[in-house]
Amino acid sequence: MEEAGNAIVHAVEDGVEHGYTTEWMRKHRKYHYGRALRHVGCALGGEFSEAETRVHLEHALCRIAMALALDHLEVRAAARAAIPVVTWEGEGGACEAA
Repeated sequence: MEEAGNAIVHAVEDGVEHGYTTEWMRKHRKYHYGRALRHVGCALGGEFSEAETRVHLEHALCRIAMALALDHLEVRAAARAAIPVVTWEGEGGACEAA
């Protein structure tokens, strides 16, 4: 499991070196899944060296992690939106749902 985490770190570091920081958060998760599939296709195509193939697989894993992170954030935001906000009104301190 540690190796998978290291692979994601390598891919993120590579992205940062190329100037990408938070742009991934503005993309839809389906975009990241599509990019992951493209990297897997490149890795399986057999036209790259072993090192280049590994880089493609690291990037594919990173893209999947990005998509899952976005999905997790979306689920959390939806859950928060479903929780009623409670406010205190007036001198008597009556509690009402906003």
